Formats: sequence, C-alpha cells, structure tokens
Amino acid sequence: VLALAGPGWRRAHPALICLMVVAWFSGAQGGSGSMLAWFRATFDLSAADAATAVVAVRKTIHFVAYGSLALAFRGAGAGTASALAAVVLVAAGDEGRQWFTPGRTGQVSDVLLDLA
Repeated sequence: VLALAGPGWRRAHPALICLMVVAWFSGAQGGSGSMLAWFRATFDLSAADAATAVVAVRKTIHFVAYGSLALAFRGAGAGTASALAAVVLVAAGDEGRQWFTPGRTGQVSDVLLDLA
C-alpha cells in the first residue's frame, strides 16, 4: 500500500482501477438477481441450472478480479506479502460491505477464494 504513495505512483494506476471495479461490483448493483434472469432468458435454463451457472461465473469473477488486484499491487511495487495482505483487506472490506447491503450477503468463503 505504501508503494501507492511513492515516487512511482503511476505504476499504481492498475491497482487503483482494480479497487474501483471491486468497489463498484460489491454494491447492490453487483447482486446475482440480474445474472439469474439473464442466464434463464439467454440460455433457456431452469431456475436451478441458472443458479448453478451464476455461482460458477461469480466465483470465477472473484478469482480473476482478486488475482488481477494482487498482480496490480505487485506491479505497483508491493512485495508478495504486502500484495496478499492488501487482497485480504480489500476482500474482507468487500464482504463486510456486502453484509450490510440489501440483497447481498458477505461470505468468509469468498475472502478465502479471493486470497487464492
């Protein structure tokens, strides 16, 4: 995180963009409701099959988004331990925010997935 304030702060732009994307999708607009409807309409899936597809897509998004965030922190000059610590802090904050957002649920398992 200190690398974001150092002389190479421009290297931090990808990390800041990743943080903004995570913050945007952790709000109410990032819920699964619209994804369920889209999967059902687009692929003519049953409710159960659409729910399974949404879980797979959402968990993949978690994995990719937080992997990108970790790489962005590394690119900004953070060490491996610092990048992982930043990911855990952002993930915990993200899930904490979702815990208090109507229509969302915060999950410890998502923090662990994000750390993966």
